[in-house]
Amino acid sequence: MTLQDHFDAMRAATEPSPGRLARIRAGRSRRVPWGRLALAAVAVGLATLWLWPEAPEPVQHALEGVAGQQLGPHVHVHSDGTGEVSGHAQHLTVQWRSGSLQVEVVPERGVQLQVVTDEAVVRVVGTAFDVTRDALGTQVAVTRGQVALRCADGPERMLTANQSQACPPVDAAGWLRRVTALQVQGRHREVVDDVGVALQLQPPGAIALELRLHRLTAWVALGETVQAAQERAVLLGEAPQAADRIEAAAAER
Repeated sequence: MTLQDHFDAMRAATEPSPGRLARIRAGRSRRVPWGRLALAAVAVGLATLWLWPEAPEPVQHALEGVAGQQLGPHVHVHSDGTGEVSGHAQHLTVQWRSGSLQVEVVPERGVQLQVVTDEAVVRVVGTAFDVTRDALGTQVAVTRGQVALRCADGPERMLTANQSQACPPVDAAGWLRRVTALQVQGRHREVVDDVGVALQLQPPGAIALELRLHRLTAWVALGETVQAAQERAVLLGEAPQAADRIEAAAAER
């Protein structure tokens, strides 16, 4: 065998076949155009910054006896009491402590607003309504549109124009304030009923005594002598240290 024959045999053994070359070329990765990708990323970033909405300006301050105030462009309030507002122009929460609050929300502006008291949560999208919180609890009255109201002791319900609902207190101390206010107003039958509700909460002894003294006074005012006598006897047996107050309540007219 000549030297040329040896070279030809070596070439045949080491050179890839046409089919193998095709497979190698097919599997070779294409060159990535990094420059174009970088430009595209920069363009997307600039577009995102241009289109991304600005963060809403936060709202947080007290509401105290404000004759008229804007809470953002679509919410107007009048207040005669105390509370706080927080959130931002499109999503507001008013924590109302006491007094009356009138709220007007422009409809169809995407505003979400809720007024929260110890007794109730009022949720509204676009309407006008009043919230009053006093010794009797929380009273909600709708003048236009509708609100979703959830009292602390019940399910959510819808109130529409000219409808109202009261949410009673949530604890025994609150019921005592309510009963005291009703007693001053001479609403003795309601005093009797509300004391019964309050006592079901098993209040501490001092509050329970005050509640039952109010009920004794109410029985006397209503002319219910049998109930008054029974209440007096039970109180004297359970709280002899308060005998003077018990006798005074039994003597009121």
